[in-house]
Amino acid sequence: IALCAAPRTLCGQTPDTTKPVTLAPTTVSVTRADLPLTQIPLAVQRLDRARISRARPTWGLDEALASVPGVFVANRYNFSQDQRISIRGFGARSAFAVRGIKILVDGIPQTLPDGQGQLTNLELGEVDHIEVLRGSASALYGNASGGVISIWTKLHDVARVNEEARFVAGRFDQRAGRSW
Repeated sequence: IALCAAPRTLCGQTPDTTKPVTLAPTTVSVTRADLPLTQIPLAVQRLDRARISRARPTWGLDEALASVPGVFVANRYNFSQDQRISIRGFGARSAFAVRGIKILVDGIPQTLPDGQGQLTNLELGEVDHIEVLRGSASALYGNASGGVISIWTKLHDVARVNEEARFVAGRFDQRAGRSW
C-alpha cells in the first residue's frame, strides 16, 4: 500500500505561478532618408540612363546589368524561359526566370508571391535608371533573400502626345523596330 501512495507524495513539480504580462503596443515607423549611396550600409549600385544606353537598351537586362559586380544574367533569348538572374549566387539554381530576387518597376513588385518574376514585359528603352541592391533585403522588401533590382522608368509629359521611333540593326540578320 505504501508503494502505491509514494508516487503521489513524491511529486517533484511545483505549480506554475507565473502570470502572463501584456506589453504595450509598439509602433515601428521608417522615414525615407535622402542619403548618398556611399553612406548606405548596403551594397547598392545605380545604373543611370547613359550607362544603360551604352549596353544596347533594346536587347535585354543582361547587357544593362553586365557591369554590376555579383550579378549574373543568363539570357537565352527565349520568351518561354525568360532571363535567369543570379545575385551573389541566389537564383543560380533556378532553371528559368527569377528566384529569390525581388524585381520592382516604378516601386511596384513584379515578383510573384512564390518568388518567381518575369522580365519579358520590360521595355529597356523606357528605363530611366536601375538600382541594384545586392545581399539579403528581405527585412526591407520581403521575399528578397538574394537582393532587389529596382527599375525606374522615364517620366513622360501627360499633357501632350508623344511618339518615338527606334530601330536597331546588327549582324546575323538581327533587326528590331518599334514605334509608339
